[in-house]
Amino acid sequence: MRVAALVTLVDGEGSHPPGSTVEVEDGEAAVLVRRGFARPAPAEEAPLPAEEPAPAAEPAPAELDRVAAIVDAIALLEPGNPEHFTNAGKPEIAALAAILGWRPTAAERDEAFARSQG
Repeated sequence: MRVAALVTLVDGEGSHPPGSTVEVEDGEAAVLVRRGFARPAPAEEAPLPAEEPAPAAEPAPAELDRVAAIVDAIALLEPGNPEHFTNAGKPEIAALAAILGWRPTAAERDEAFARSQG
């Protein structure tokens, strides 16, 4: 499914800034749209205009369950990619921030990682 990024999205091909369109699997697209990180984009849609502002980076909206959003972001990281995971095997906060559009705390990351493992 093709989506229009509302925040910077990171995948195996690199970073996709807000306004760009990206082809992702349907399940990933559903998560990105549900979390407000992207919106469905028709195949012929042009990228959003550069002057359109990205969503506020910090703080995350109050109605957003931050830890649940981080769990979804962890699912988008590439196992084995040293830019996505620390030597200890935890998700890199910078990689999560690039997906989320806001920086999670280490405690939030750890809670989300524990949820994603269990």
